[in-house]
Amino acid sequence: MVGWATPTGGTKIVSKRKDPVWTPPASVRKEHAAEGDILPARVPAGPDNPLGAFAMNLGWPSYLMHGTNKPAGVGMRASHGCIRLYPEDIATLFPQLPIGTKVTVVNQPLLYKVQDGQFYVQSFPPHEEHPEAKAAAKGQRFNKKVQDKMAQRAKLAAVTVDWALVEQVVNAAKGVAVPVSQPTVGLDQFLASALLVENRIPDGATWDGSDRPVPIRDEAAVVAPVAASGGR
Repeated sequence: MVGWATPTGGTKIVSKRKDPVWTPPASVRKEHAAEGDILPARVPAGPDNPLGAFAMNLGWPSYLMHGTNKPAGVGMRASHGCIRLYPEDIATLFPQLPIGTKVTVVNQPLLYKVQDGQFYVQSFPPHEEHPEAKAAAKGQRFNKKVQDKMAQRAKLAAVTVDWALVEQVVNAAKGVAVPVSQPTVGLDQFLASALLVENRIPDGATWDGSDRPVPIRDEAAVVAPVAASGGR
């Protein structure tokens, strides 16, 4: 959320938990209380736990990479600085990342890379305080400077790029990595064929998908072996 930015820079995974207990920091409990939403001191594992089914603490105190019980909020400025992942994505990553894995947090709304002989471009809407925000709002992020940087990368990889498609991908800012090497597939056609996230509320959740706050059940008798430290 605005005012709760995720730090940028390098850290690492310092602990991992499956079915974590959430221990809301005092600052978060105070914020919720001001809105009439009283959070318990401990939220047990289950469908109403904001950490989802998996959590990985970072070296920065109270910052986690975790799942979520509200997947529609992934990619939105809705957390207190934690990095939320779709439930199916963190379920895939969790067993692959041992404790000690290096984590680098960057603020790069425009990404491009050559992989397996194909040039990919991925464009996200920048935060409103980002220098590119005004241009993005007008659909004018793609320019000669951006093209020149991409052209240098494409030349090194000896790939031919469809620049009209690149401009469309950059300005559309859909957040999906799109192949732009020739021969290319149109943006709409590629997005239509892209894998969709499940984006569903966990079975048994008390939340119904609306914007109304729902009290979290404090089932003190149902706790995981290790509680999460903080969480945002």
